[in-house]
Amino acid sequence: MGQDPVKLKLKNDVKTACYKVREHYLNNPEITSAQLYDFCTQLALSKGWEFGGEIAGHLVGKFPHERLEGVPKDTYIHPENHLKLHSSLHGLEETHWIIEIHFVDRNKKIGGFFEQLALADS
Repeated sequence: MGQDPVKLKLKNDVKTACYKVREHYLNNPEITSAQLYDFCTQLALSKGWEFGGEIAGHLVGKFPHERLEGVPKDTYIHPENHLKLHSSLHGLEETHWIIEIHFVDRNKKIGGFFEQLALADS
């Protein structure tokens, strides 16, 4: 990364955005997965980036998320998932989400990624 100001901005923007998305998630108990994904994409644009992820996070648990094709979207923060993120899923008493932020600049061929657990005390 060196001292490249664009790469340093990217590094800072993905981290700051992840915390902002977490705060938005925590402060909006009725938010759906699709709404949070849209929030992520708009946040990327507001910082001058493209949102580069097919998902913006996933449910904590034992499941692969290398490929989404053919997999139900209800365990992902995904534009096709219209379930409320604060509701119970799959018979779980509590659900915990990992937020994933991936900003890219396709012209410069650079991208940054940051993830965190979406808990109030994390």
